[in-house]
Amino acid sequence: MTISNHEYSEDFTLTLSAFILSLLILCISIVSSYADGWARISLPEQYQYSRIQSIAVRSPDSIMVMAFLPEDSASCILLTSDAGVSWTCTNTCWCGGYLNWARQVRHVSGDNYVYYHPIGGCMYTTNSGNEWIHSDGPDDDCIHEGVHNPASYSLTKYGQLWRIVDCEVRGGGSIQLSTDYGRSWEEVNQVSYIPDEIPNESLISMLDEQRGLAAVSVAGIGNTGFKSYGILSTTNGWKDYQVVDTIQFGNIYQLLIVNDSNALLYVLGPPNTATKSYLTTSFGTDWRPINEYHLIEGDSLSRILQYECLQDSLCIGVGTNGIILQSLDAGASWYQLISPTQFKLNDVAIMNKQTVYIVGDSGTIYYTTTGGVSDVNEATTHDNPSLLSIYPNPADDAITVRGMEPGTAYHVVDILGQVVRTLLPDASE
Repeated sequence: MTISNHEYSEDFTLTLSAFILSLLILCISIVSSYADGWARISLPEQYQYSRIQSIAVRSPDSIMVMAFLPEDSASCILLTSDAGVSWTCTNTCWCGGYLNWARQVRHVSGDNYVYYHPIGGCMYTTNSGNEWIHSDGPDDDCIHEGVHNPASYSLTKYGQLWRIVDCEVRGGGSIQLSTDYGRSWEEVNQVSYIPDEIPNESLISMLDEQRGLAAVSVAGIGNTGFKSYGILSTTNGWKDYQVVDTIQFGNIYQLLIVNDSNALLYVLGPPNTATKSYLTTSFGTDWRPINEYHLIEGDSLSRILQYECLQDSLCIGVGTNGIILQSLDAGASWYQLISPTQFKLNDVAIMNKQTVYIVGDSGTIYYTTTGGVSDVNEATTHDNPSLLSIYPNPADDAITVRGMEPGTAYHVVDILGQVVRTLLPDASE
């Protein structure tokens, strides 16, 4: 379903597939959408003003976060087993500098977690953080020069952990696989975009055990600050690959596959240029800018810092000034959720379409079990709403709704009562 026209408070048109149209009962649910759709999780006093860099959620009770002490000289991996009532510091990393900060923690399975250190490589635990071990791999010396970005790693739902290592010693990029939660690594293949050119901050993302994308770069072109990236694609777990596209960007901060066709790129531009996000709908080719930033009113400096997606259609992006954006169509269109905070948000964890966790500066940890919308269970359903004019009825290829109230969110539901689209207030497409 797509939305055309402009403000939701004006007329709008919904274009639906024939299947959905055959089930549609033109019912609209009015839902309040306020910050009380989010609940805060508290931290111990010494961490209440810390920068929370990353979060890994095993269950609503078992949560792990990466917290930086206020002086930003060390990070602590905090674990709760009682939904935030109490916390334990499982590991302290004295990192000493921004580039050396451990940046991302992720749950693999069971008691297994990993966190990615941009200089030291990967640490893993098999006992929920009681002991953290540095993982070894082929050409381990290259890790210290080559893994600068958490996006150099990719964790699949099958428990595989992939990474791409830029290695000057080897003169190319090394794609490596771990099947034991980061304890050991094997090199699957060496990749390059331009032969004999040393990669610089390459990224990898895997859809499943076989299909994946990598963005392999070379150094800046002249004094422009841009880099040349080759987009590499594989369908057999990197035994073979092909260059499917070439692009010139600033630093690519994140590469994220959404489904078997869509993927996202988040790009940090050169100095004095805007950051942008890009979408492909053809698994690595024909990248186009995502125009999500028109949703951020009054602050041109706001930007998304981290995306996460479920492998169907739901994506959430978080960033500066507490921004939370959501896409229900695999990144093609975005709308802004009402945020519970104005602090910078650094990471997001999605358990399902309703349960989402966000973390950020000043000890910020929030979660929602309603998709960020409050009072969902008390929503009013209008089978024949007096204030709304819905036509044609029954529907054909398009539905037009008139009379939507400003500041009010709406659900469109099918004959089974399933929400097929949520229309939040004050968003435009």
